[in-house]
Amino acid sequence: MKNLLRNKRKELNMTLEDMSKVIKIGIPTISDYEKGKKYPRAENIWRLKEAYQLSDEELLKWIEYINKEKGDK
Repeated sequence: MKNLLRNKRKELNMTLEDMSKVIKIGIPTISDYEKGKKYPRAENIWRLKEAYQLSDEELLKWIEYINKEKGDK
């Protein structure tokens, strides 16, 4: 799950810069989301789902992963 966003972005043949323009979030922040260094605010999750073309199931699994990671720290 950790690499879900990065893998999806690569499947879409998009760079971090491309994704940044679509989501309107800075490149370092998107990179941190992809690496699991930062977690998105609730208001950004829907934009991430749309931009990365995540299915509902993928989104839920990714959110579960985030919640588990946040709980372990």
